[in-house]
Amino acid sequence: MIAVESTESGLVFPIRAHPGSSRRCAGGEQNGRLKVHTTLSPEKGKANADIVKIVAKALDVRRSQVAIISGETSREKKILVTDLDLDDLVSKLESLAAD
Repeated sequence: MIAVESTESGLVFPIRAHPGSSRRCAGGEQNGRLKVHTTLSPEKGKANADIVKIVAKALDVRRSQVAIISGETSREKKILVTDLDLDDLVSKLESLAAD
């Protein structure tokens, strides 16, 4: 199960990034983190920018609602989502984690 933390800024959950992957998607769970695969390499923040796009699309929210708040240079990152109901996010993450 992916833990979601409610903060003053929004909802925070952990991901595990897989840069340089052969596919571009969000799905599955690894050690309580949502797995996010990007085909881009981690050079100059390219993979991070793509991860934000992938997560936004997977959660069906605008890119401006998604941000990486920690782990910029790590595979283990924390994602902040704003303007989304806790129950909606938990439901979407459970569905993605089951993939």
